[in-house]
Amino acid sequence: MVKIGIMGDRVLDSPPQATAESALSHAAHLVRVPISAEWIPTATLKNNPAGTLSRFDGLFAAPGTPEAVDGALEGIRYAREHDAVFVGTCGGFQHAVLEFAKNVAGIAGAAHQHYEPDADALVLTALVCSIVGKAMRVLIDPGSRANEVFEASETMEEYYCNYGINPSYEPTLIQHGLVISGRDEDGEPRILELPKNRFFMASLFVPQVRSMPGAPHPLLVAFVRAATASSTGRNLARSGPSAADGRR
Repeated sequence: MVKIGIMGDRVLDSPPQATAESALSHAAHLVRVPISAEWIPTATLKNNPAGTLSRFDGLFAAPGTPEAVDGALEGIRYAREHDAVFVGTCGGFQHAVLEFAKNVAGIAGAAHQHYEPDADALVLTALVCSIVGKAMRVLIDPGSRANEVFEASETMEEYYCNYGINPSYEPTLIQHGLVISGRDEDGEPRILELPKNRFFMASLFVPQVRSMPGAPHPLLVAFVRAATASSTGRNLARSGPSAADGRR
């Protein structure tokens, strides 16, 4: 059984959240693996994220506004630092950027405009035009992991967000290793990845709302495949010593 931890505070009347588990199931059906998905409230991640998250094969940073922003950031930091299989969508994308800005890029006082509108270092700011409910084309960089995942140079995706990366901070984020591998037609970041991690990707769009039985979203298929590989590796590691004992 492949175990997926969904880091977020569930709101059933939110389409991006309500479709998360079914979209993961669609992907699992294609990959042909059984999965279990469990929601992890962000408040539980504030003090000891490893104690909660280490048992999962993949971590999904959910869309929406978390009840405990610090907890959401600690969960994402755990995924990044421990090379856990990770995907984030919409709010998960934004919080992945904020965590990276704070803990990798060293941007003093890095903040999200939604939470701290008067902060000096607003790494995430309101988009000039709201893209909630819109479908837009995303152009994917050749040679990127996103290019491998989508097997295409572009994709049409749906959005439910009003915030994105502040262009003023984009060069600093990139300098420290954040890769923007997908942009809209105006050049705005829409997909990010950390190439040094085995699988760490996030999208400002919401792939789960476009997933259907028999036609899962490629980003979630790639995530489930990576989580399956992680599960297999963990099982082999656990069985290794006993197997060795049996041969002696």
